[in-house]
Amino acid sequence: MPAYLLYEPPHTRKESSQESGRRGLYTLAELIEIAEHHNPSTRTPSERAKHRARELGLAKSAYYPELEGLAVFGDQRLINPFPENLLLLAVISTLLTLRATSRRSS
Repeated sequence: MPAYLLYEPPHTRKESSQESGRRGLYTLAELIEIAEHHNPSTRTPSERAKHRARELGLAKSAYYPELEGLAVFGDQRLINPFPENLLLLAVISTLLTLRATSRRSS
């Protein structure tokens, strides 16, 4: 959608946090919205039309499907002891290493 450059003096423009980085570039729909808002003869009918559109959206929403969901999360930690056969091998290996080093030093 093309953007149009519109100049508004800084003191007349209400700047929200969303519009702060735009620097005067507007789409055609936004320009129409600004014109309708600033023209006293179109402001009231425009607001009524927006209100009716919101009401229509709420009325239509009753026909939309409903989505229900359930999210479950679980975390389980199990600490396994060191396997006995590996522990026995480590102890035997350490003892043999100590025995060999003590024989060398003697």
